[in-house]
Amino acid sequence: MNKQAFEIQPPPLPALDMSGAVDGVLDVSNSDLKPAVTSNPWAQPRLWLEAAGIDNSGQNHTITLYESQTATPEQQAHGFNTPIPREELLNFANKSTFHIKGKIAFDGNSDETATELFPPLELTIINQKEKLYELVDFDDQTYGGWTKGPGGVELQFVLDAPGDYALFNNTSDVGGQHKGIVLQKTFPTTVGEIYEVSVDVKKVNAGTPHAMLFFSIDNDNSPINTISKLTWTNLKFSATAASNTMVVALNNDQSSTNGNDFTINNLLVKSAL
Repeated sequence: MNKQAFEIQPPPLPALDMSGAVDGVLDVSNSDLKPAVTSNPWAQPRLWLEAAGIDNSGQNHTITLYESQTATPEQQAHGFNTPIPREELLNFANKSTFHIKGKIAFDGNSDETATELFPPLELTIINQKEKLYELVDFDDQTYGGWTKGPGGVELQFVLDAPGDYALFNNTSDVGGQHKGIVLQKTFPTTVGEIYEVSVDVKKVNAGTPHAMLFFSIDNDNSPINTISKLTWTNLKFSATAASNTMVVALNNDQSSTNGNDFTINNLLVKSAL
């Protein structure tokens, strides 16, 4: 009877995963996140595990989690659940790709060249909060995504200087309602971050009563500003985001028509420094 020798192949290794990653992106700009490498269980005695990518200077950066370490009974029964220090992940370049690489030695040998590889895991890392900065200068004669409210029904683009357009609020309709939201827009935000809105404004004529402008960010309102100067004045207001979006509005608390005319420019919403 002929005998044939068969090489015993090791069982396939489970896929690696990262807790906290969504669609291949790990966002560690949130300080509450506690990322960890996870997997299904396996049976083997010796492990190697690392995260490898590039740092902000473009140099290779490696986080060594296990180097020829004997697997614990917990790992053999339940798989990886290995935290990666957030402080180490912050050293990777923002929006760069990094890889989780795992190896095992089925025979327990410490020779890394004789190991089997886990299926590699590739992730994109975000370790800096995106700073909001959106300036609308009206030079393209659009509202930049802002929408008009009842206090801005007569808005029109005017040429304030050669090549420099501004937005004029003309309250000429005697029977109109000019009190209320002039412009508003919803922005994405990060809970707990401070955001600032500002605008340049000036009165258009010497009539009275004056426009009375204020900002609102969700439920927070700025003090009311009486617009009485015929020269540019900058209005500012800031508030802390309580959710993942915020509604910013420029409002007018004056309903009259005669002196209630004003021009705005350089409407800016940004993350506070």
